[in-house]
This record gives sequence, structure tokens and C-alpha cells, in this order.
Amino acid sequence: MKHLLLLLFLIFQTCLLSQNKQKDDSYIIFSRVYEEPDDGPCNLFIHDETSGFGISSKKIKCTASLIDDFKKLKEKSFKWKKVGDYCKKRCIGCLRIENQLILKSNTYLDTIYFNLDEYQKLIIDYNGDSFLDNNNEIYKTLSKNNEIKAFFDAPIKQYYDDIYSEDRTLLLDSIEVEKFKINDSIVFARNVNQLDSIIKFNSLTYIQTEDRFNNKFSFEKKPEAFNYYNNSYNNYYFNEKGIIEIIEIKMIEDEYERYSNRGYIEILGLKIDDNHSKIKKLFPNSSKYIDYSRLFFKNYKDQYVVEVKFLNNNGFVNYYYKDGFLNEIKIQFYYD
Repeated sequence: MKHLLLLLFLIFQTCLLSQNKQKDDSYIIFSRVYEEPDDGPCNLFIHDETSGFGISSKKIKCTASLIDDFKKLKEKSFKWKKVGDYCKKRCIGCLRIENQLILKSNTYLDTIYFNLDEYQKLIIDYNGDSFLDNNNEIYKTLSKNNEIKAFFDAPIKQYYDDIYSEDRTLLLDSIEVEKFKINDSIVFARNVNQLDSIIKFNSLTYIQTEDRFNNKFSFEKKPEAFNYYNNSYNNYYFNEKGIIEIIEIKMIEDEYERYSNRGYIEILGLKIDDNHSKIKKLFPNSSKYIDYSRLFFKNYKDQYVVEVKFLNNNGFVNYYYKDGFLNEIKIQFYYD
């Protein structure tokens, strides 16, 4: 009996100690600028009007000891040599801040701004003052966590230029616009009535826009249509001549609103909820950098995009993926 009581007491103490031991919930949100506006504030991270503009972010779990190392690094930096480059509040044309670290460990929360390249090794404080890192201590601290180091070492500006810039090296797949069909019917250049006979709109409205030039008013009346198609809801936008211009196909997010045992509308062999491995087979050129897009170039919806062009400058199809699955499709038509 005495041994049993002792055993129960030891178990109780063990449980009590495990409960009292604080869980390490430390993490870092690492953000990097990969595209800069021609004009704008030097700190893109803190301005709502530029929020998310050309910024790639990643949340990375880490140890409390690493957070402490960054805390000590920031405190130490104030003793480094202050240099002339700075980023003051709302300063246009000043030194652009390239990187942000948000540090969180239990109740501790702080932010570090820094630039680190072949030209600059700086920590920038909240007031915009810059301090020179002569001993490469920023990079040494970053390198203590492999995931943080890999995110920093990735040449995301080069990836962005290769994929999205006007001089991009990515060669997009191109197809004839007539290959895009719904219910086996060509969609390109269809008017409202023709498309309604193919798709059966749930609703059709006319949006009137007003333009003023030299005190003269002009009005445009453009049709907009909507329908459900299997498990997606779809918007159709027409130009002022009533010809189809844009189609948006989106997944119905609420699973209770989805139809049971039914598929999705298929666009050039791809449909909502397809794994992104499928587009790699169908359009290998356009999807060459899809893994980089997933890692670095998500939009505000947490989506990354693959573009396929129509030949003869007739438009394009954008496939938007989320967590590896096709989440949204946008078709844009161009007419001479």
C-alpha cells in the first residue's frame, strides 16, 4: 500500500511538472521584398497602401533561444557604426528596407528590419537609423536555423523576373482559343444570347458605367451573368458590344452548398480541385516554376498562379492554385 501511494505521488508530481513547463511556441515571420514600386515609402512593410506589394512571407517555427539570439543582436547593433543611409517615416527615395523579421516567443514580440547583400549589411531601427554590420553577424544568426537560411538564400528577385517580368525567361504554353470549350461549344467571341444557350445563366444583369471627357458624358452598358455549374460558381463579363470578355470560375467553398457526387467544369483538361501535378503534364512550360510560385509568390488569397496563353494574342487562362489544388480559373479574351 505504501509503495502504491508513493507511485501515485510520483505520477502526480510528474504531471504537475509537465503542466507547469511552458510550451515553446516561438516562431519568426520572415518577409522579403522582391518587387519594388517606382515611388513609395522606403518601408513597404508598415504602409497599408503598399501592404503585400511584392512581399514574400513565411512563418517559421524556431526555438526560444534563437529568438533570444536575435534580441541580443538587435541590442548589440545600436553600438555599431551608424551610417548615412536611412529610412525615415514616409520618406520617398530613401534607402529601401528589404527584409523584416517578426519575432514571437511566448509574451515577447519584436521586429527587426535589415538589408543584407553585397552592397549593404545593415540593421535599420524603428526611427530609420542604419547600423553597419562589419562582422556579418546578421547572416550568422540567420544561419542558425536551416529553414530561415534557405528562405533568405533563395534568389527570389531572380525567380520573380524569370516568371513575371516583361523580359522573363519563362516560355509560356500557347494554344488556339477555339480549343477552349464549354459543353463542347466554342466560347470565344460569343455574345450574351449565344452563351446563354450554351451555359444557361442563373442571372443576367446590365452594369452601366459613365465616363466624362471635356464635359461630355458617355455611357456604356455591359452585361454581367452568373450561374452555378456543378460544384463551382461562375461569373461572365461582357464588353460594350455584348461579347464575352472575362470568365471567372471559382470553387464553392462551403461544402454544404456543393452538389454531391458531381464534378467540376473542365477548362482545357483541368478542373477545380485538380492536383497541380496535372498541369505540369499538360502545360510543362507554363508550370516550370510552379514550385517557386508556391513558395514565394502567393497572392492575398494564398493562391499561386500558372498562365497559359491563347495564340494570336487572343487572351490567356490563369489557373490559381491553393495548397497544391486548383482553386480558381480566370479566362480573359482579347479582340482586335
